[in-house]
Amino acid sequence: MQWHDKSIVTVASNCHSVQPVGQVWRCSSKEKKIVYVNQPHVIGAYNKYMGGVDRLDQNVATYGISVRTKKWWWSIFSFLLSSSVNNAWVLYRLSVTGQDGKLDLLEFTRRIVHAYLQRCASQSQSAKRARSIAQDKRVLNEVRFDRVDHTIESIPKQRRCGHCGKKVSRQCAKCLIALHVDCFAAFHCK
Repeated sequence: MQWHDKSIVTVASNCHSVQPVGQVWRCSSKEKKIVYVNQPHVIGAYNKYMGGVDRLDQNVATYGISVRTKKWWWSIFSFLLSSSVNNAWVLYRLSVTGQDGKLDLLEFTRRIVHAYLQRCASQSQSAKRARSIAQDKRVLNEVRFDRVDHTIESIPKQRRCGHCGKKVSRQCAKCLIALHVDCFAAFHCK
């Protein structure tokens, strides 16, 4: 169905029809006064319930992710992510927590980003701690500190030093832990 407002509007609906036709007022530039025109029911229903989709489009355009890239799929991914954040914000505003101290969409998005940054930072710190602990725990203390047959040998591929964490191309032949020459003695002493 087509209707002429300020320009031609084409609408398709599976739940509303043209009937009943309603009356709406418009400012006429020709006659320089307010005139009443017939408006199909489907246009009136759209105008009455249009808030959600139009608000989503406005919020995504204002606070959406924008990265210049040549990847064809990035615009789809960023729209879906921005839409998800917008939908989460709408649900937050409907919740009890959101009714007490309402956050705007920008502050809500900032808090999400901050939470993920904190999470990633804590995971990387725990991974560093786990890596340093794992190097020490791979070898039994009885073998590590027995001072028998510990020799340093070259390895074909660089690995992380079990003591300082820097890259090295040598290891202990008995423990099979990558070590620098300077870290070798410190690793095998209590």
